[in-house]
Amino acid sequence: EETKVPRKLFYEIPELNQVINKKADMFVNGIFKVIDDVTGEEIESTEAKAILNLLKKPNLTQSQNQWLRQYMQQFSIYGDQFIRKNQVSALSPLPTSLINISPAYLSPILTGKIFDQVDIEKIIKHYAYEKDDTRGTFKTKDILWTKNDDVDDSLSGISTLKSLKFPLTNTKLAYQYLNVISGEKGAIGLISTTNKDSMGAIPTSAEDKKALNDKFTNENGVQDGQTRVIQVDGTVTWQPMTYETAKLLLLEQIDANKLTIVDHYGLNINIFSSKNQTFENVRNALIQSYNDSIIPFADAFTQSLTAFLNVPEGQSIMLDYSHLGILQDDEGTSADVLKKQLDSIAQAVSTGLISRQQGH
Repeated sequence: EETKVPRKLFYEIPELNQVINKKADMFVNGIFKVIDDVTGEEIESTEAKAILNLLKKPNLTQSQNQWLRQYMQQFSIYGDQFIRKNQVSALSPLPTSLINISPAYLSPILTGKIFDQVDIEKIIKHYAYEKDDTRGTFKTKDILWTKNDDVDDSLSGISTLKSLKFPLTNTKLAYQYLNVISGEKGAIGLISTTNKDSMGAIPTSAEDKKALNDKFTNENGVQDGQTRVIQVDGTVTWQPMTYETAKLLLLEQIDANKLTIVDHYGLNINIFSSKNQTFENVRNALIQSYNDSIIPFADAFTQSLTAFLNVPEGQSIMLDYSHLGILQDDEGTSADVLKKQLDSIAQAVSTGLISRQQGH
């Protein structure tokens, strides 16, 4: 089915799998908090603690990190993601569980009425679930649908993989070609006769072919008792049938395609393994990836989650990443910079470039 094609690409192309999993692993590093919309300070009320307890263990089979990781994987693969809340009692403001549902199994059923509507249920009739022999429907209010909006349709999510069609296809083909070269080499070359008579080339007899093959198999090699040179009667020539894989630039093509995939998912290539990495490159790449991709995505997600869980007005759920060492100022570096600045000022004063008052 068409909905399962993105999942197939995710599991078949290691570069795509690695990029999406890396983004998911970075995403789960956030800490849920309930904050005041005005002051930005964390709220520690009974209601806030109940929300955080739900998010800490969103359902019976997943921890918070597992739930968030799967959420990011599904969103990154399909461009759509669905969370179902199980609201057992109308008396409780919070559901008892939150469960991710893959877009491969859930579809919004639209009413066809988009304009001039004030209620989401007038736009989305319900959600239809189908997996194997299991079918069912979910109420609109019980599903949180987040999506990568289609440029022409706000009611349709679109997978990032669509714009990666050629990099992904070329990567897959490059791996397949390497696999054929490695697993189905065939002959490494051929030995042909150059003997001729008045009628042209003289074909090698069946007996000579067998003798030549036996000599190659039994005598030629690097083992004790074997020689390095085959001696034959007549004149023969060697024609290699192999091609240097380095000249095909297959690995370089795979690397170039990976860079495109990384850019499309808002990450930096330096956070992935490379022979040319430095600590500073990795550090800056992680900071950029969090600031430009992970944190904005987390903000959009928690905005939707805040409304979905009916968090009291004036409060919001957030995913906080400020505790990560990579995002904190390096005190040692700051001290070094300050020392250099003070030394420069002192030198400028001592040489008369600036006055002592200006130095202060």
